[in-house]
Amino acid sequence: MEQLSVKDLPYIKITDFMAAIGREPVRKDGKLRVYDAPYNCADLYRSYGIETKDMPTCVVDTVSNSWYDSQYKSYGLSGNLFHLVGTMFDSYDRDLESRYMLDVMNDYIRKNTIQLCPIPRVRFEQQGNILCMVFTPQEISFKEFLIEDGYKATKTEGNLTYYSYDGRWSKDNHPDVVIDNQKGLWVDQHSGKNMGIADLISIIIGEDSYSDILWYIAEVMEGKEVIKEIGPEGMKIEPVKQKLDALSLEQAPSCSKPKIRL
Repeated sequence: MEQLSVKDLPYIKITDFMAAIGREPVRKDGKLRVYDAPYNCADLYRSYGIETKDMPTCVVDTVSNSWYDSQYKSYGLSGNLFHLVGTMFDSYDRDLESRYMLDVMNDYIRKNTIQLCPIPRVRFEQQGNILCMVFTPQEISFKEFLIEDGYKATKTEGNLTYYSYDGRWSKDNHPDVVIDNQKGLWVDQHSGKNMGIADLISIIIGEDSYSDILWYIAEVMEGKEVIKEIGPEGMKIEPVKQKLDALSLEQAPSCSKPKIRL
């Protein structure tokens, strides 16, 4: 496996991370794995005699790829892998967490094989007056995404299929893509490296943000465009625009595709 990058971090399985830092489950219960906690409570709680370090209270849910402390979950000891690493360092410096995870995991995969979690399937769901983005653990088909985003297959040679952007928006940020049908990845024709869907989206939208990448996937797969704005009242999501396929070619705007803005 090639070296992991920052874009791979959200897809690392917590069980693989635990193995990388030398932790093995002390108990298995269906989808749950119980570990001796690699963290301790914040100083505030330890002053009251609450200790978690090396206690068998760290529970990992292998389906949702999340964790919680079975005794002190109410103290905020739960979340994803970033939350776990932040708790270990008693810090919420995202750069520090990312560097540590990359160092640990890239050292681990030199001798071990891991499989990253698939990019989650996303959809929009109206909950009252709030539009929510919902994630389900289904892998997105790279080919399906390309077609929905406006790409068309131009030719197939062996295991490789060539795609070129033929959508309504500017082609400037939509590079031609060669898909390796066996690996389900695209081949960067400049470096020759196999790349994932997140790498392609990062080029298209000009952003590395995991949140922006997922929002773009949701917009493309649902055929909707959502604008997120932060105001004094907090997060506001404007009404969803109807699927652009309903527009005629004359109505379709000729400007470049607007980026998601915060």
